[in-house]
Amino acid sequence: MNKNFPSRAIVTTKDIQLILKKCPRTASEIMRKLRKRFNKLPGQYISKAEFCQAVGLKEDDVKDYFT
Repeated sequence: MNKNFPSRAIVTTKDIQLILKKCPRTASEIMRKLRKRFNKLPGQYISKAEFCQAVGLKEDDVKDYFT
């Protein structure tokens, strides 16, 4: 049985590392700045749309990282 699952809608620090080619510490710092920019509380997620808006990328450009 083959089920088609939607791609993930949230961004992790590992995603930031892979997409932006940053080290883990820098990726964590970027995530912290994104949470502050979008007024997120601890434990709340950053969406793909918010991430793309913040770094100036199109969602289509990063969709392969979220499969």
